[in-house]
Amino acid sequence: MLSLVMLINRSGMMVIPFLTIYATQELQFSIIQAGLLTGSFGVGSLVGSWTGGWLSDRIGYYKVMVISLIFGGAGLASLAFYKDFYTLVVAIFLVSTVADMLRPAMFSSVAVYSKPENRTRAISLVRMAINLGISVGPAVGGFIAGTAGYMWLFLVDGFTCIIAGLFLLYFLEEKETKEAAKKESGAPSFSVYKDTVFIVFLLINLLNLTAFFQILSTVPLYFERVLHMTEIQIGLFFTLNGLIIFLFEMPFVYIMERRGSSVFWVITGALMIGFGYYFLNIPGHWLLIFLGFSLLVGFGEIFNFPFANAIALNRGEKGSMGEYMGLYTMIFAASFILAPLFGTNILDQYGFTVLWILTGSLNLLSVIGFYWIRKKI
Repeated sequence: MLSLVMLINRSGMMVIPFLTIYATQELQFSIIQAGLLTGSFGVGSLVGSWTGGWLSDRIGYYKVMVISLIFGGAGLASLAFYKDFYTLVVAIFLVSTVADMLRPAMFSSVAVYSKPENRTRAISLVRMAINLGISVGPAVGGFIAGTAGYMWLFLVDGFTCIIAGLFLLYFLEEKETKEAAKKESGAPSFSVYKDTVFIVFLLINLLNLTAFFQILSTVPLYFERVLHMTEIQIGLFFTLNGLIIFLFEMPFVYIMERRGSSVFWVITGALMIGFGYYFLNIPGHWLLIFLGFSLLVGFGEIFNFPFANAIALNRGEKGSMGEYMGLYTMIFAASFILAPLFGTNILDQYGFTVLWILTGSLNLLSVIGFYWIRKKI
């Protein structure tokens, strides 16, 4: 049922991949301004991730998910009516703050709704639903943007979030978290801020994610300006990426969790993502570049993300789960800020070739970091 909620929610993930194109084409903003808009989404995501983790430990993950989906959805729909740059920056920040309270609450609930031995596969099931939704959302979003216009893109995105919130309320029963039981018994919780190994793991992961999330800012611009793809074709990239994960992640995780440590697969995934960005500099037909990049990044995500997530959940078992998952999702949010700022500034100064070399090199730096920390994890 949790996976179905996330499927509905992520089916509406239409706005983010087109935000830079919307800003530069529809609103006539500069590349730097478009990067700042995406960055404001990341700042709100950072604040929302911390707030969602903090609230999950105090009022419960379930209430946080409902509030985030319904009010975040209403906020997303309202973005269609803001045209001024500074107003839009503030609005995107506020909306993403509320919307991204969902992430730590949702990941905390995975620990409640699954058994420890099934946790990595439970994460994969939720991710499978998310990516099935993502495979549908941008394709529909590209069609809506290319035909009905960007206003309807924001409205449909917001309504799907509200529908997911209502579905959660009516069909998914709330369960008590282990953290709530600890508080009732007076048992102390171990603070995530004292777990230095986990903090270092998160910082290394930040490098990997900053490179990966170029797919939401500069990669769509590359597809449009260099490969001359339309909005509908760009939407199909995200559809293909989502379908790769939907079809292969569950069986791959089932096999991989018996054939290597979580950190080993995190390293393998980071390597593949890095090679994917290097691949963008290889000359050739646009379809070959498109497919090669999609496969490398898609399978890199399959290897990297569920196992990194499982590491965070397992560390959270010894302390406050909301704090652990809040800090873990804050790293995703921080990468939303750094990725567009890093990518658009490098692109504006040096062009796509240098950008893809530096992006792939960030992944390789994270590989070195993961390799160093593997025994400590």
